[in-house]
Amino acid sequence: MDIENKYGTLKVQQRLLQLLKTFDALCKKNNIVYSVSSGTMLGTIRHQGFIPWDDDVDITIERKYYNRLMAAVQESPTLVSDKDLWLDRIWLMEDYEVFHGDRHACPTIDVFTWDYVPDSRLKERIKYYAIAFLQGTIKPRPDYTRFSWSGKVLSFVTYMAGRFFPLSVKLRLYDRLALWGNGKPTRFQAGYHDQFNALRFRYPFHMLEKVERHQFEDTEVNVMSSYDEYLKIIYGDDYMTPPQETNQRPTHIKQ
Repeated sequence: MDIENKYGTLKVQQRLLQLLKTFDALCKKNNIVYSVSSGTMLGTIRHQGFIPWDDDVDITIERKYYNRLMAAVQESPTLVSDKDLWLDRIWLMEDYEVFHGDRHACPTIDVFTWDYVPDSRLKERIKYYAIAFLQGTIKPRPDYTRFSWSGKVLSFVTYMAGRFFPLSVKLRLYDRLALWGNGKPTRFQAGYHDQFNALRFRYPFHMLEKVERHQFEDTEVNVMSSYDEYLKIIYGDDYMTPPQETNQRPTHIKQ
């Protein structure tokens, strides 16, 4: 945890820790298997808690637990959830009330649900590019300064295409595409509700079946037993080495 508040994340991490404890208890009660993931898993393994400059919590579940989790959160007196673009996020109810319903101000758990990657190369590519296109239609007006000329054109085309359809329609289609191919085991799963640059990652089908408890600050959380393989997929072989100091900064809050 950012004890010295060097990165301005101490208060956020204190709230996130309470949120994570509440979430973990909810999953235990409802027999939901989850694993911390992305930066939260990296923090668990490298720091035994938060990466000091991290400002959210990432968890991953298999699709078979999704409806049970969302129902449990809906019935919970302490948690609230909603869609942010195509991603499910969970907040503490008291934080939601403190910030007057402004979900963007609340410390959150981002829920990444894994779906099946078709074994057919053609179907896999169709699913990948269709999801990527839909993300472009759902995003708000893009910041074109971030892209090359080809990226500017693609962002403009997908943004304009999205203006012709209500958000509810686009989200329903998005979920149907994410579920396409589910039903029988395949070699890989993927987080099709992740951000664009993470859509390419492929995870062995059984990676989430076994989890173990690891120390996280003053509590314990679920971590997939094959965390080393997962972290190498995401961050490379040298994931235990922190980035340069210029890249040590929060993602969602201003310093």
